[in-house]
Amino acid sequence: MIKRLKILLTIIISLTFGVNAFALDVVTDLKEPDGEVALNEELRKLDVERKNNDTDISTNVASIATNAAAILVNEGNIATNTALISGGKTAKGYVTFDGTDSNPITPDGSFNVTGTINKTGTGTYIISWDTDFANTTYCVVATFYNAGGFIGGGISSKATDSCTIISKTYDGSAVDAGTIDVVAFGDQ
Repeated sequence: MIKRLKILLTIIISLTFGVNAFALDVVTDLKEPDGEVALNEELRKLDVERKNNDTDISTNVASIATNAAAILVNEGNIATNTALISGGKTAKGYVTFDGTDSNPITPDGSFNVTGTINKTGTGTYIISWDTDFANTTYCVVATFYNAGGFIGGGISSKATDSCTIISKTYDGSAVDAGTIDVVAFGDQ
């Protein structure tokens, strides 16, 4: 019994570390016919187990390769998206607010806008950016709407850290617009 355990342990060590010399020594030392049969059976079982492990390893390697390829694709997309964002091709700031609210006005929704909108007079609003623009050549688009329909207005001035917009009726009078939407594009 101890001899069989020793043989089995030697076989396991030899197969685990890929050394066949141990197994050959054990086979030549066997004198008993039933010992050789047991040894052959153990070797067959270990060979089957090794083949199963090889299959598992191959499957895992293929899975790792697939995941690595997916990571490379995602890194490429991140680089492309970063180039678009840093190149001024996406909105760098936006805000929507009710211009009839009292000062300071809390936006209904915004991105890259500092806290509140400063209402400096009837129909005049200053929007301050969290992240400044690189220069004053950025583009600002503003729309103004009241319950009675669209009204006019536009950009009064631009600085790298803010812009001032004005809403007016069609006859040129300043008016507080019910809904104001502003979007800015440019390099930051």
